[in-house]
Amino acid sequence: NVSSKEYQQYLYDFESGKMLEYNADNLKTLLMADPAIHDEYADLSKKKQKAQLYYYMRQYNQKHPLYIPVYE
Repeated sequence: NVSSKEYQQYLYDFESGKMLEYNADNLKTLLMADPAIHDEYADLSKKKQKAQLYYYMRQYNQKHPLYIPVYE
């Protein structure tokens, strides 16, 4: 028996609760919540959008941090 692992990445939309495939089109949709970042990303060519996907996801996350309550 041979087993292999295939890693997949997803984007999670905290507004809708949907899990989306990690790609440029889905990121562009999620970035609509922040017009400044969205417009900058949308102005890139498709090739550059793919190459800079992680960078713009990080930009959005830094500007909109997720706060998780801690219960002790």
